[in-house]
Amino acid sequence: MVWWWLVIVVGAFQSSTPKGAQVCCWAKRGRGRASKRVMEAQGEQLYSSHLRGLLREERETEEAAAKERIERWSRRRLAELGLALLELEARKKGAFFGRPVARLRRSDGEALPFHRFGTGDLVALSRKAVVVEGAVLERGAAHLDVVLAQAVEPSRGYRLDQYYSATSYERMDSAIDAVVDEVALELRRVVVQSFVGGPAWLDLANEPAAGLCRRAPSEAAARRAVARATDALDGAQREAAARALRRRVSLIVGPPGTGKTRVAAAVVAAAVRLRDAETSKRERALPSANRLKKRVLACAASNVATDNLLERLLELGVDAVRVGHPASTRPALRNATLDARARRLGVSRRRILGDADVVVASCVGAGHAVLDEHDEPLCFGLVVVDEASQATEPACLVPVATASGASQLVLVGDHNQLPPTVVSRAAHRGGLGTSLFARLVAGGLGTSLLSRQYRMHPTLNAYSSTRFYASRVLTDPLVERQRRSVPPPRGFDWPTPHEPLAFVPIIASPERQGSGDSYVNDGEVAAVVRTVVNLAAAGDVGPDDIGIVTPYAAQARAIADALLFANLITLPEVATVDAYQGREKDVIIISTVRSNRDQTLGFLADFRRLNVALTRARHALICFGDAHTLRADRHWAAFVTFCDDLDCRCPPLDDDDDDDGAVLGR
Repeated sequence: MVWWWLVIVVGAFQSSTPKGAQVCCWAKRGRGRASKRVMEAQGEQLYSSHLRGLLREERETEEAAAKERIERWSRRRLAELGLALLELEARKKGAFFGRPVARLRRSDGEALPFHRFGTGDLVALSRKAVVVEGAVLERGAAHLDVVLAQAVEPSRGYRLDQYYSATSYERMDSAIDAVVDEVALELRRVVVQSFVGGPAWLDLANEPAAGLCRRAPSEAAARRAVARATDALDGAQREAAARALRRRVSLIVGPPGTGKTRVAAAVVAAAVRLRDAETSKRERALPSANRLKKRVLACAASNVATDNLLERLLELGVDAVRVGHPASTRPALRNATLDARARRLGVSRRRILGDADVVVASCVGAGHAVLDEHDEPLCFGLVVVDEASQATEPACLVPVATASGASQLVLVGDHNQLPPTVVSRAAHRGGLGTSLFARLVAGGLGTSLLSRQYRMHPTLNAYSSTRFYASRVLTDPLVERQRRSVPPPRGFDWPTPHEPLAFVPIIASPERQGSGDSYVNDGEVAAVVRTVVNLAAAGDVGPDDIGIVTPYAAQARAIADALLFANLITLPEVATVDAYQGREKDVIIISTVRSNRDQTLGFLADFRRLNVALTRARHALICFGDAHTLRADRHWAAFVTFCDDLDCRCPPLDDDDDDDGAVLGR
């Protein structure tokens, strides 16, 4: 057979092109299998070199940033951006799986200021010259419980910082090597050839695959397995799950509120059912059964998303075990962790993993050494990655490499929501900010769209659906009736009484530079705080029902600090838009911050950030911003026009106007 192969590679960090990206194109002609394999090997080398270069750039940038924060940043700057907590008091709080726990709080007992520490985060606790590594076990309004590598003296004057760990990079680097050396040929070809432009990778991705079974299931068998696994799916969800069970590589697109994780769990549960249906009880009772049985490796981009997936699997009755630091898992799910099961049952971790049908881990956590400690490696037939569009490609390769014998890959995500977080601008330009999910979508691999949303009032869904999903995402009829039956909460002067949407223009309140590249808008801070106070006073919603999102960490800190003086019994959650992806609240208040003569929006102009911000609210949404500045971006301009068309724009607020309370609903 004679064939031509055109390879196009962007090699931003090849050793021969240190100063920037270079496009290298060539055509090769070959005959027979030997020539084809040579071409494939060249493609694999290009792929691994490219990703390894991007990963090296990102690692060096993150290491340099961590070093600069420690050596050069002021304490005030670190605190303002939520990267450090200062002047903490440490008290003993028992033990967690044999390791000491310290409770950290302010000495006056007041709520902690704005910070970015969450459950499972790696941290460094220090006092004077002593530095102890740990992980956040629990986050409260006025405390953090931290599992430590060693006990610390109960005292005041402690400081908590983010901890940089190279482990994640080491696992991703190893995964890149493994993908081109060890992963099953079919998946390797899809991943690599989709990158270098190899022949017929789309056909390979779409072909039937066996997964956990001896042969690929029929369409009818896949649908039956999904129906038996759960009866809680709508039509689009059922079709997406059944289709994924039959194809080698599947992409499931889940817009906000459409139940991505529910579908990911259904795919896993149905795959186990298909396997068990073709395996007799006698076969399952054989001594070699655990060694030979195929399992599912179920992962997600973050620990929070991994917990959500684990929770869904347990609800479906799936025998799933969570790998990773138990502190990274929500308290209600910790009994399902590998360490907890081994301790509770008094058996080895190897035995626990051997018995399990599903191993659950974060993407990077799937590279944990415990999964490679066996004389004979665990056998996986299917890899499912939830929130795959938030994982960098090297991170997504970790579970693929761990499940090196798997014949199926299912990626669930949404390339219209926020992409992976990448620190290095050079690595971002080189493509590290493009997930494997988004790259395969761009390459033409077909997707299954989840088209019914269960979160938002239909008015709040309308803009996102129209703008980003070709009006294909509709509100579930029952949810629509429920949302429309509840009027917008009292305490705010809604421009249209029956529409729970408001755009509030802020004028005469220019942004100011915060710490680093962050920004603050004092007029919006004041308006947001007044709005929260008025809504809480009216009684329809409490502070716990309200979420405040903003693109800038400095603005989040300014709002959180101002709320401390608002005389509220409890405080609403304040976070950046990026931190709020996957979250929801009854009422969402958005502070857009940017207001300048040049109409500069910075990363506020990313349509994916806009999409996430506008789709967190179940019942009501209030957006504060400078319409003149926002209109510089076509997506924000369309949103302002959308509000105008619905008569949902409030009168403008002047930072110096004493009458603003009338607009905000005194």
